[in-house]
Amino acid sequence: MTIFHEGQLVDVIGVSKGKSFQGVVKKHHVDGGPAAHGSMFHRRIGSIGMRQTPGRPWKNQAMPGHLGTDKCTLQNLRS
Repeated sequence: MTIFHEGQLVDVIGVSKGKSFQGVVKKHHVDGGPAAHGSMFHRRIGSIGMRQTPGRPWKNQAMPGHLGTDKCTLQNLRS
């Protein structure tokens, strides 16, 4: 007995590949800084906000953190 019929559209739900803790270059594709002449700013995040006003990081600022292991859904795959 088969669950799916030929030509039927199905949704597939799974978990994406986990990539552990990653920096902004890999996680958000930030350009980074110059990599030569002692800059010491190769793969860092850069500025995250302004000074006194508003006195907090910007909304949706790209920050390093955990990457992957998310629930993913592919819709309307033909069986």
